This record gives sequence, structure tokens and C-alpha cells, in this order.
Amino acid sequence: MKRWMSLPIGAWRAVLRQPLLAGVNLVAIPGMALAAWGWLYLPDSNVLVVGLSMLAALLVAIALLLLLQYTFLSYYRAHYPMPILASVNIHPKEKPLFRRAVGGLPLLALWFVSFGGLCAGLTLLQRQTLEWAKPLASWITMFTQRPVSFYSVNVWMGNIIDFVQWVVLPMMFLAAFAGLAGAAAWGGGKRRWLQHALRMLRLPQYWVMWFLFLGVGFWLPARLMGWAPTLEGVPVATASLLLRFGLAFLLLLLCWLLFLSALARMLKFPKQNMIVVRRAMTDPA
Repeated sequence: MKRWMSLPIGAWRAVLRQPLLAGVNLVAIPGMALAAWGWLYLPDSNVLVVGLSMLAALLVAIALLLLLQYTFLSYYRAHYPMPILASVNIHPKEKPLFRRAVGGLPLLALWFVSFGGLCAGLTLLQRQTLEWAKPLASWITMFTQRPVSFYSVNVWMGNIIDFVQWVVLPMMFLAAFAGLAGAAAWGGGKRRWLQHALRMLRLPQYWVMWFLFLGVGFWLPARLMGWAPTLEGVPVATASLLLRFGLAFLLLLLCWLLFLSALARMLKFPKQNMIVVRRAMTDPA
């Protein structure tokens, strides 16, 4: 029990040690969400406006990826600092985290596009479940010799797709993100990023943290926003709405940062957490 509690406790301590980073996420994430919402209402009257809107969407995506990777690398550095072991009194400068985040941007962009494409494909697939449920229900009825409603089959197919879209697919891609981010940042492990990602998927703590994030970070804020207390007066109801939405967003953000910190704590490159500096050999000649 103590070993299981060390992961969320250590992850939370890393979040508390960097309040400025949490504040940046608190401001940047809603700002990007508002920018994405405003992008949907941009006019498409001519080619120039369409090009500018595509450029704006690209900039928002790049900013989101940079923030995501920089936050993850900051928590990784907090969990696994890189001590310098030197035989001489020298202190080489490490590469800044922001430059490491920028260096890993191409791989993360490919990861982001793949994840978005699969999510869009599952969304389109869910819209076609009713058409596929009819022949599937007929086949099940013929095989079991019992009447099966295609509406029930449609509900089951929708639940399976929802489980894949909200549980399985994000878990796979977040594990891949951890492997890619760590390999791109510290080097030497770019060929083994898939090995680290698969190792992450085999950890029971990873599954527990993800379901905890879904429950506390998504389900609870959704219930909080959907809760409508009976209040008299428009000002009181407006204040209640703003308070509930603010608390829900704050809970979502804190759970997301906690999950990122736990993800960084579960990922470890044993041979890349140390910088060794040796004295240069002198030429006897």
C-alpha cells in the first residue's frame, strides 16, 4: 500500500514545487481553448482568409504541443535530476528544457496528427453503428436462435467504441507520448521509445492513475457543471454557474498536472540521468 501511495504523493509534490508552471498552464490552456473556439467562427470568404485560419490553427497546435512537452519534461527533471559527477571542478551547462521541447516537436507533431486522425475515425465509426447493428443483430439472432434487438446491439457497439476512444486509445498514445518526449529530450533512446511506451502500458500504476484521472478529472467536473441547484434570482444563479465552472476547470487542470507528473515519474531512462565529466588525458609526447 505504501508503494502504491508513493506515486501520487511524489507526483503531487513535484506539482507543488513548480507553482509558476501550474500558473502558466492555468492561463495558457483556457486561452488556447478560447482561441480554438474562436477559430471555428473565422470566415472563409476567400483563399487568403482560409490560409490565415489554417496558419492560426497550426500555431495553436504548436503552442499546445510545446506546453505539453515542456510541462512533462519539467516534471521529469523534478523527479529525476541529472547530477554531475566530475573528477575536476567543472560545471557544464545543460541544454535548456525549452530547447529540448522544441527539438522533440516534429515527433510529437506526428503523434498529435495520428491521435487526432484515429479519434476522428472513431467518431465517424460511431455514427455508422446503427447501420451495422441491423445485420449484426440478424446474425446473432440466427446464431443463438433468440430474438436480439438491433437497438441493443447498437448501444453495445457505441459503448465499445466509447471505451476504445476514451480509455484504450488515450492510454496508448499517452504512453507513446512519454516515450517520444523522453527520447527526443535526452537522446540515446530514440530507437527504444516504443520499448519504454510498452513498459508503461504494462505498469498497473499507469492504469490506476488514468482511471483516477478519468473519474476525478473528467466525471466529477462534468457532474459539477451539470448540477443545477435551485436558486432564486439571476445574480445568485450566475454566480453559482461561474463558481461551479471555475471549480470544475480547476479540478480538471490539477488532475491533468498530477497525471502528467505521475507519467513522468513512471518513465525512467536509467542511463540518461547522469552527466559524467572526466579529466582530459594529456599527451605524453
